[in-house]
Amino acid sequence: MRTAHIVNGRIQRIATAFVLALLAFVATIGSTSRASAADSNGSNGTSTSGSGTNGHGDEYTVADLTGTLATAALESDFASANPTLSDTLAFYLRRLDEGGVGDLTLKQLAGEVQAVDWRSRLRWRQDDYRAPFALRTEPAALEDVVRKILLTVNLPGGLDDHLVDTVGPERAAELLDPVVQYHEELLHLSLAESLEKLRRYQIKYGPGSARLNVAETFLSYGSQWIPGFGPNENGWPGPFEWVLGYNSTLVTTQDEELTLTSAAQIGIRRYVWSPRWPGITNLIRPRSIAVGGLVAGEKNGPFIWPGRGDSRYGGFLVWGPIQFAYLGGDDPTVAIAHTIQLIPGLF
Repeated sequence: MRTAHIVNGRIQRIATAFVLALLAFVATIGSTSRASAADSNGSNGTSTSGSGTNGHGDEYTVADLTGTLATAALESDFASANPTLSDTLAFYLRRLDEGGVGDLTLKQLAGEVQAVDWRSRLRWRQDDYRAPFALRTEPAALEDVVRKILLTVNLPGGLDDHLVDTVGPERAAELLDPVVQYHEELLHLSLAESLEKLRRYQIKYGPGSARLNVAETFLSYGSQWIPGFGPNENGWPGPFEWVLGYNSTLVTTQDEELTLTSAAQIGIRRYVWSPRWPGITNLIRPRSIAVGGLVAGEKNGPFIWPGRGDSRYGGFLVWGPIQFAYLGGDDPTVAIAHTIQLIPGLF
């Protein structure tokens, strides 16, 4: 019996250290998810060559956009052909110039996030993430200005059609290259955002995701209004989900032998959005993580009612498909299990 206590004590210390290390890693998951999304957006950008003022389409700034459009309107005498649209274009170009966003690249204006590297994490590049005053105070107004400018260019009889008729297709393409580049950035980011949204829905609801029992299903449905549990206003899935169930497959030790124990558990699951690594390393970066508390009966054994005798209380950590648990009481113990449902939809 003494040997069993010694072995069990060592297992507890090892498991406690392991769980603490895992919890420390969990704390970094949220920032890792956001950073990886930003990194993937930054690395997936398309590079196109243009003939604007700086010679590279992927380096156009907002100042390049407003400057070339003003030049195009002047060179083609747009004011004589369509005074109304010309005045509208000039008005909104001035608004955009006054917004203090001239140094932004068109990728940034379209919504691409600055890549997060080690210097950013050390806060050595804070100025790179400083939003211009117009973006911080009137983002909706700025969006409206850009939309009005694009309308004056692309409407029938707008600047695009007028340029082709007056200066020829080649010169028109040269002058409107920043506009084309901006449209490409919008399309690229829209597709990337849609695919990322679908990927997150697959992680939470697709093959390989956690299977819910009846109680968890009702809780999940009733918690859709809670921020983080249901989709947000833009349709992105929330990363959290309730854990509420009964586990009868926890493996522990008793009298130097392996045995099963049962426990009721309640907690919260968090899905990990960051890209997963192939193969066995999925255990290092799993699809989901869950933490919570549990209660078990006085004795070990399968299908033991949690309130039977002097109940034991503890906590659990689910890391991907593996669950670690600790139960207190007169004879504290640790347990491990694989997250499977013996009876689908129940436990």
